Amino acid sequence: MEANTGKNGVIEQNTMLKVEILWRLRMLSKGNFLSESADIHGISKATAGRVFNDFLNAVIRNIGNVRLPSTRDEVLRTKVGFFKKCRIPNIIGAVDGTLVPILAPKDNGVAFICRKGYHAINVMAVCDHEMRFTDIVARWPGSQHDAAVFDVSTLKDHLETNQTGILLGDGGYPLRPITQSYHSTRGCLQQSPNQGTYSD
Repeated sequence: MEANTGKNGVIEQNTMLKVEILWRLRMLSKGNFLSESADIHGISKATAGRVFNDFLNAVIRNIGNVRLPSTRDEVLRTKVGFFKKCRIPNIIGAVDGTLVPILAPKDNGVAFICRKGYHAINVMAVCDHEMRFTDIVARWPGSQHDAAVFDVSTLKDHLETNQTGILLGDGGYPLRPITQSYHSTRGCLQQSPNQGTYSD
């Protein structure tokens, strides 16, 4: 993208950086074709491709901060944080799925139609007590149930093998030694029926 110049010919880099970041985020959120997005914003397709690729590479370089607590201190801090919030012991993360709309794929498009009737990807995400993402899986068709996505995840294998703690999830996740279901009632977290009640 070409930068605008001010009265004295000074490049307004800060403004251009903001425009570039917004353009890149819009590309990701809208699922626009690169050529259409380039036309809308008045840049060449080659420049759009380079800029978008640079942006994705920067995101990938910094994605290392999305990770489960691994050290003894991190695990303990997370468990204490969850206990302070919801009074449920041994929780190391909260898990849920969300449907991200996509354009209909040419191949196997029916598999991507979610329960709400549109094409989507089912994204499973886990966050800690401070609402930081610690695990994200974004590759399953929208027709997949949350529990099915979890069942084939490396996260499930990791938790079963290492037994570091329990994930807190909604009714879409079956009760297991590594998952605990809850339902929300007027701001309180409650365990599944017949298992007692916890409030935050």
